[in-house]
Amino acid sequence: MSRFTSPYQSSLPKRSKSILSDLSVNSDVSTQSFSIPGIRGPPSSLFSRLSSIRKQERPTEVPSSSPIRSSTPASSSVQDVQTSTNMLSNPEKPWICAISEGKSTGKELGIAMRNIETGHCFLSQFADTSMYGHLQHMLDTRPCSVVLLPSSQQAKKHFSIQTQMKEDPLRKMLKQSHDFFVADVPRRDFDQNLGLQHLDRLVSVASIDGQSSSARETVFPSVVTLAAVSQKYYALSAFSALVSYIEGSLSQHLEPHTVFIQYVPPEGTVLIDFHTAKDLELVRNAVNNKQMGSLMGILNFCSTRMGERLLRMNILQPLSDPNTVEFRLEAVQQLSLNAEHFYDLRQSLKPFSTNKIDFDKIIAQMLIPSKETVKGEARAVENMIKIIIQLWSSLMCFKGVHRLLHEMNIDAVLLQTIAPILSNQHLDTIIAKIEECIEMAVLNGTAKSNVASKNARLLSIKTGSNSVLDAARRTYTENTADALNLCNELKEKYQLPLKPVFLNGVSTGYGLEMASGNIKLQNLPREFITVSKKRNGKVISMTTVDLKKINQRIQDSSTEIFLISRDIVECLRLEILREVGNLYLASEAIALADVILSLTQYTKSGNNVRPSFGEKISITEGRHPLLSDSEAEGTVPNDTDLGQDKTFVLLNGPNNSGKTTYLKQVALLTIMAHVGCFVPAAYASILPVKQIFSRLSNRDEAEANLSTFASEMKTMAQIIESAGPESLVLIDELGRNTSTHEGIGMAHAISEVLICNRVPTIFATHFVQLNATLSPYPAVRVQQFSIEVNTSQAGDNLIFQHKLSAEGYECQHYGIALAKMCQLPQDILRDAEEIAKRLQKSQSTKEDEGENRTNEMMKRKDIISKVCHWFTYF
Repeated sequence: MSRFTSPYQSSLPKRSKSILSDLSVNSDVSTQSFSIPGIRGPPSSLFSRLSSIRKQERPTEVPSSSPIRSSTPASSSVQDVQTSTNMLSNPEKPWICAISEGKSTGKELGIAMRNIETGHCFLSQFADTSMYGHLQHMLDTRPCSVVLLPSSQQAKKHFSIQTQMKEDPLRKMLKQSHDFFVADVPRRDFDQNLGLQHLDRLVSVASIDGQSSSARETVFPSVVTLAAVSQKYYALSAFSALVSYIEGSLSQHLEPHTVFIQYVPPEGTVLIDFHTAKDLELVRNAVNNKQMGSLMGILNFCSTRMGERLLRMNILQPLSDPNTVEFRLEAVQQLSLNAEHFYDLRQSLKPFSTNKIDFDKIIAQMLIPSKETVKGEARAVENMIKIIIQLWSSLMCFKGVHRLLHEMNIDAVLLQTIAPILSNQHLDTIIAKIEECIEMAVLNGTAKSNVASKNARLLSIKTGSNSVLDAARRTYTENTADALNLCNELKEKYQLPLKPVFLNGVSTGYGLEMASGNIKLQNLPREFITVSKKRNGKVISMTTVDLKKINQRIQDSSTEIFLISRDIVECLRLEILREVGNLYLASEAIALADVILSLTQYTKSGNNVRPSFGEKISITEGRHPLLSDSEAEGTVPNDTDLGQDKTFVLLNGPNNSGKTTYLKQVALLTIMAHVGCFVPAAYASILPVKQIFSRLSNRDEAEANLSTFASEMKTMAQIIESAGPESLVLIDELGRNTSTHEGIGMAHAISEVLICNRVPTIFATHFVQLNATLSPYPAVRVQQFSIEVNTSQAGDNLIFQHKLSAEGYECQHYGIALAKMCQLPQDILRDAEEIAKRLQKSQSTKEDEGENRTNEMMKRKDIISKVCHWFTYF
């Protein structure tokens, strides 16, 4: 104990530089971006500076909030707390979110989210559309189990019945679009002053030696300095409610300056809504909802769980800044050209996948110890020792990655910036603290059996740290020896092939096992008790009364060891938490390095090219990235030219010609370029986009009482409201779920809006009438997927070339020709073809009659005009 000072008698180290001088902020701090999850400067100075900035710009429509207070479990009902706790146990939805909405004309929203598994917090504030498109995007990319909203005032008795019946639009959207529990939180918990104080109290602090703010911004461009958050009223209000709910209703204490907090500006990423992500199969395939066969499946070669989470987030929210993406592409290109460096870096991350280490979860487990640890329960102390050993192993892997990056002769700015984050004096301090407390033999050991790992944790604290602890260890060793000696005596006494087996379940100790063979249980000596067969009757397990007594002594001595170790382990834990900000930063850096290696692995696996960014989408011989290798050999590459003068591509072609596949191909290649990945093409220049919208699949919304046509009209309304010149819109057969004439009319009207707004759009349709109605616009390009009609066989036989061209196709009834290839009965095909010809002839007759009537009317008009002119003349 002499090696450690009491954590309660020391304060956090002072930071010398203030926040504004450290960040070199002179004017508009809200536009500055930095990488570190925390900021330098003492907490008190941070709060005073942020408060002064906040007072300069404060919304007027919301009354001032009450002073700081503690939230209690009474803030929510017991039933709500129990329900939300059960929902939070879902590993597929680890996020809890608080939403604060402005009540002015514009929909200003602030959100605060926390990952229950990793402890990461995200804050954001943005102006949303009337349909909450950006909020839905945030909730889709971070699956939530619980959402916190201010308590609705509609339940108050003095409100009218009409007011109570009118459902809040935000609640209605959440109810229809997502599956999570909405918890009502008192409005007093949405307090911007309290949120600012929580921010000052909880934010972790990190520093990077020798790194300028511009270098940090290169690595993590989406993180804005926390000084900017002081102006985000609604984000702070949401953060206040989130922290109050976690510490009050969920009873989870958050240690000061230990929470990883990021402010994520909405303009830093590409917005992809949930349905578009599903249709494009970004993270799950459309067949069995698994990762394999999706874009995530083909790009994911990550060795760490941190890297997998970052890659998934980058696919769902690609980077929108071309300069940031270029840094990634540069790193991927240099690693792909140097196979030796790439292989060494991949090998240095292997321990994370081999040992299944999740560094973010290690930090989270150290931050919020279980209640048993506080009470001194032995099993919780044992688990904390295991976590500390895993932390040391991870930090040693970080040092290995740093050494390789430092030794490499690579000019990539991204890799040069990551290197110093993975090994600095702050991480070295953590390593030294652990090595000062834990035996090196335990840290370097590779215990694989239960008894070896159990003994390693029991003997982990260095000898000499506590004399009582040393005595307890000797007692444990003696009891273990007594158990093994008794097992050997029983083996010799009864001449049975007995062997001792270590038990590490409810009780710790030893049991006896032997191969069953031809031995019957009733023939065993009466000294053996609890006799049973295991492993399909191949093994007999047993014990004796004396062995159980010794096992109890082993259990008592091991419990005593962990209880004595409690104070030492807790002191070490708090010492490590002093540098938790640098642990978060190192985790981000290793995740980014893992993503770069994963993208490099994909680049090396095929014929891919580095994309560039320009004023339009120009792709030569692009291929669909989700096709397997066997399918890729027969894949027909296609070119894409979209943007500048030609912003609207009208795509024709029969069913099965490749229209939908081509739409997805263009979107996927655009997303891959924004992620920082090479793309399967001969050449690719990508237009930097901020939004990707699609209307690809036909689905109704039964929960919203919307038919398929109504659903697609709702989707198009969202697209028209949000899309602009920096968007990419993909539409597949719009209007086919209503009557033909009305469908053509809606498709034409919507297309005109997109054309006039210069929105880059690819529109696949069977309505060939649109070729004539839209082609007069200069921004429209009409293209078709070419086919061949083989008339040598009985009937027309379509040959799909899947090649995009500017030429039309000759087969008029290509639907019937395709049906012939599907082996439908001949009588059905004959009837269908005859009816189609009749309808076409009838339509042609009506068109001729209409044209004749128009000509007659024009003649009459001409005669009347001449007569009127004649009378006027006289």
